Amino acid sequence: GNVTSGRRLYDATKRIQSARLYGDVATYQYYYIDILVGTPMPQRVSVIADTGSTICAFTCSGCQSCGQHLDANFDFSLSNSAEWTPCSKSCHSCRQKRCAYHQSYTEGSSIEGFQFTDFISLGDEFQQNPMVKVHMGCHTKETRLFVTQKANGILGLAPSERSTVLQEIFQDHEHVNGNIFSMCLSPQGGLLTVGYDSSTAVAWTPMRPQRFYSVSLKKMSLEGSSDSLTGFGHTFVDSGTTFTYLPDGLFRQLRDLVQGHCQTRCGQLTGSTCWQIPGESLENFPKIVFSFSKDITVHWAPTSYLF
Repeated sequence: GNVTSGRRLYDATKRIQSARLYGDVATYQYYYIDILVGTPMPQRVSVIADTGSTICAFTCSGCQSCGQHLDANFDFSLSNSAEWTPCSKSCHSCRQKRCAYHQSYTEGSSIEGFQFTDFISLGDEFQQNPMVKVHMGCHTKETRLFVTQKANGILGLAPSERSTVLQEIFQDHEHVNGNIFSMCLSPQGGLLTVGYDSSTAVAWTPMRPQRFYSVSLKKMSLEGSSDSLTGFGHTFVDSGTTFTYLPDGLFRQLRDLVQGHCQTRCGQLTGSTCWQIPGESLENFPKIVFSFSKDITVHWAPTSYLF
């Protein structure tokens, strides 16, 4: 791909879009990207990259209950191409003769507002990704974490029977070479890519895209140990949370394996899940190995599972 000053640009030859991801596990506790919305002068909006939901929506001017975020609220009146979505049978609900939305999330927060269409491009102006017309949401109300978070909104990347921003970008065949996206997450930021470079070595595992991205986790084990945990069924891959959730029984078994490995060499165990670590070194903790279908393994470092 084309790279300028450390930023990856749109690859017009291979038709691959890229956008820088910001955020981290410890401070932000999510990863987000910038998108540019509207014409002729696109407005920058920061949105959480969330593979666990489908809606793309963000704060707009006039929202009385919205918090203070990284970017100014999107001003609908400044975009010549913005259009409210009129009521139809495909709307979840209607208010003021417009399509409305209300979305709640598992941690208790919610957003609501009106749907509209406009042109967007992924990333900021440096990435030079082409604009495409998509369906989005304009917040008139947000609650709890949506009020206090730094990002202005959310970009849902989960599969859906209804049209999503990701699906509408996929349909731009002139500028995107396939229905594939990827996220590379690092301790600080990362990269979102739409399209696929066939020259890149990638390990694949089967997935069931039914409302969520579900993969088959066969077992978890400690690196170098024959002991393993099984019985996970299908597991959701969700970029919108920095936590990993396990069934109670499997969590306790995994905790016991880690404690059995550590004994006294990892530090002083306090309570059932915490350690006091001399010098804050995690080198004595084991790596945890995820084993997926097609013999795909992922190694989970202590810096990732201890928080």
